[in-house]
Amino acid sequence: MPARQRIVDVEIEEAKRRLRAESARLRRRIDADVASARGEAAGLVSWRKYVARFRLATLAAALGVGLIASAGMSPRRWSRWLGRRAVAAAMASVQAGLFAELRTLWNQDREGGERS
Repeated sequence: MPARQRIVDVEIEEAKRRLRAESARLRRRIDADVASARGEAAGLVSWRKYVARFRLATLAAALGVGLIASAGMSPRRWSRWLGRRAVAAAMASVQAGLFAELRTLWNQDREGGERS
């Protein structure tokens, strides 16, 4: 019986080793996924990314803000109207781009996304 006991112990130890290895592999994969998600989240809230990606919309928004600021200093009504229109157009463009990006991320996540 001692030989049979030894074979069972070896099999149990081998099963434990496999489980530990699998747990370690899954832990590394989860860590990589979390690090990737943190990087993507940091990119989504970075204003520099949006300025670089939506140059025209950013320029239009800056122009609109400048026109609104100058309209507050100037008695002319047309500059206020023009400033409001420019800001509204820029915000609509930024909003459309942001929703498109979020829709892409949502669809990637639903399809299983990119996994390492």
